[in-house]
Amino acid sequence: MTAEHSLLVFPVGHYVGERHPEEHHVVRVGLTHQRLTADGFGVWVIAHGSEEIGKGLWTLEAVFDLAEAAGLSGVPDLVATMIESGLLVTVAADRDAACRFAATYRLNPMLVGLGNTDREPDCYQLGLPGLPVAVLDRTAYELWQWSRVAPSLWHTCMVREKVLAGLGERVAAADLVEGLLGDLRELLASGCAFLDLAEQR
Repeated sequence: MTAEHSLLVFPVGHYVGERHPEEHHVVRVGLTHQRLTADGFGVWVIAHGSEEIGKGLWTLEAVFDLAEAAGLSGVPDLVATMIESGLLVTVAADRDAACRFAATYRLNPMLVGLGNTDREPDCYQLGLPGLPVAVLDRTAYELWQWSRVAPSLWHTCMVREKVLAGLGERVAAADLVEGLLGDLRELLASGCAFLDLAEQR
């Protein structure tokens, strides 16, 4: 495995559907619509991760492996093009890179909250009324709940730092980014949110 393949990968943008008769898929990033072929769209979907890994790491290697297993063609070129166009972002597994990523992107929630569960009061359901899609722990749910009012993921970390300080726990925002990336992966893989460019405030 090359160093490049060990990079974490995240999809960026809001999928807005397939267009006919052109038969291409459209993903909005910021104010721009990006077009994807069927194979490109497959790679973008795979980059979301898998619900089976939960908050685990999802790397370019995993994307290449799954894309190959799915029979997608031209994957290295597709990945390179999507990174260049902003549909995919890679993050080195170190704190500084994670902080830069968090400052560059924000999270937009999708679906609706369905409340916590009777069996596990500290777990929360998201989905549509009568149709749960995902069950999240408290930190992932808090990220989902407040993400729309945060201009960036980094802002979310700073808020968490202040909340924890109020509870007598001293943790720097930079030390919270790793946990936030795990929460983010879970939300993306389950289709409960999407990444977009950070708001400039």
